[in-house]
Amino acid sequence: MSASADHAATVMQETLSGIPTNDLIAELATRDGIAVYTVGTEEEYLIKRMGVEARHEVLEAYHGPIRILTVVDP
Repeated sequence: MSASADHAATVMQETLSGIPTNDLIAELATRDGIAVYTVGTEEEYLIKRMGVEARHEVLEAYHGPIRILTVVDP
């Protein structure tokens, strides 16, 4: 990466680090390809990947409250 690209990346990181997480999530939620799911305090959630031959891999299982963001790559 060039020196100017490194500088731009540093400035961007410094800018983003000053923005509260909730504000970043709110902004991301407005973007194409982003879905936000809310799990309440008394609810549980399970994220799993289903592979070939019906094999499952549990990626995460817990309870709320939580917001889950999914990003769909084009």
